[in-house]
Amino acid sequence: MIGIQKPDASSARPIKVTLTNPDEVRSVLSRSNLLKKSPEEYFRKLYLAPDRTLEERREHQKLVCEVKRRIESEPEKYHYIKNKINQNGFREGRSTTSHILCLRRILEGARDKNLSALLLFIDFKKAFDSVHRGVLMKILLAYGIPQNIVKLIEAMYKDTLARVITEDGLTEAFYILAGVMQGDTLAPYLFVIAIDYVMTTALVGKDLGFTVHPRRSRRHPAIKVTDVDFADDLALTTDTAAEAQDLLHSVELAANSIGLHLNESKTKYIGVNLSDDDSTIIKAVSGEELEKVDDFVYLGSRIMRTERDFEVRKGKAWGACHQLQDIWKSGMRRDMKIRLFRATVESVLLYGSETWTIGHSLEKRINGCYSRMLRMALNISWKERIRNVDVFGNIPMPSVMIANRRMRMAGHIARHEDLLANKLLFWEPQHGHRGRGRPHLNYIDMLKRDTSLSSTDEIRTMMLDRDVWRGVVAARTKKPT
Repeated sequence: MIGIQKPDASSARPIKVTLTNPDEVRSVLSRSNLLKKSPEEYFRKLYLAPDRTLEERREHQKLVCEVKRRIESEPEKYHYIKNKINQNGFREGRSTTSHILCLRRILEGARDKNLSALLLFIDFKKAFDSVHRGVLMKILLAYGIPQNIVKLIEAMYKDTLARVITEDGLTEAFYILAGVMQGDTLAPYLFVIAIDYVMTTALVGKDLGFTVHPRRSRRHPAIKVTDVDFADDLALTTDTAAEAQDLLHSVELAANSIGLHLNESKTKYIGVNLSDDDSTIIKAVSGEELEKVDDFVYLGSRIMRTERDFEVRKGKAWGACHQLQDIWKSGMRRDMKIRLFRATVESVLLYGSETWTIGHSLEKRINGCYSRMLRMALNISWKERIRNVDVFGNIPMPSVMIANRRMRMAGHIARHEDLLANKLLFWEPQHGHRGRGRPHLNYIDMLKRDTSLSSTDEIRTMMLDRDVWRGVVAARTKKPT
């Protein structure tokens, strides 16, 4: 366990803060009721004292929150506008599941129309601990964040120390010269800006990515998806291996400029319908070959096949269920057991289920698995011959819960054009060719089945009206299973 703290007054250099506009800084401090002394004295007291009180720690968090609020209060003044749709990490109203859906939709389209696609998943070595702080401050200034706000952030990150807790006690304090502060409410926001700088720099002057809509004319250029990002979990999407190689090198060089380095052993890629003459050997800048895999766990879900993801979720859920066996066999009230079960086991089993495409056979397997887990939680033996209707009570069947989640998420995505998933929710490739045989089940088919409608335009129209869509979701929840 590592605790971040500032050096004591005897061993540390005094903090000197150069303020271009002291009145602006005082207004920031006064908003949080922190202006009991000058800004320089405040920082020295808050950070240099080894025995900071709880109140001083709270003041620190107030200041951090205030700085973040000031940066976000008028985003139109800065280059980091909130409509950057590729990044979902640490941003309000965004989740992991919408990005999982993006990759699933790309794979569905590629399989359905025999399109070539390559997904490359990047992993950085100790990303949060490696960002160069001096470069980070320059990035903040380049993004238009006021200099006095940047000075406040720079003062927070100056002369930070850490001590490691061992069996023999605390080690000697040592300086931390790189990385953002772990556990700091402002740190994720700063890190996302750094990643945004990396991706923006890497894509300058390049026309790379997975083609969603091909070029029709000069007025209608090709629409491509280049990357799907959640903090430092980057997924690059391209049409060919050559494009993926070019894009990877650009991202890697841009990341190196801010202190981030590629972890070659954990960086993988998936190829779909790649031609025989398209080399699928991708190398990092160091020359090391990256591993090609058949599936990948991105943001907690296996993205290639719903069946495979369900099998993994089922194993994890059974593990969680067996860990609570003593509680299931205890005399705890039924309603308390159900609440605990839904919070610990159901949430594990159904994570990411709103992105699944489920046929009728898989739906029966999910319902049966959930039923067996619930019986175990309620300590009901199969010998007792109790009907599922009595076991479930007011709990809806998992197939209904999944449909409810899917429709709610789809409605949210449809109403928010600033989400990347909005561009792919109803995407149907107009290029490529479909092979012989029955078409694969896709996400649009699931929405049509949920709403009993055949027109995607009609489904989209209902989604845009929140009240109407809520009524549709409620009606689907009441359907018999």
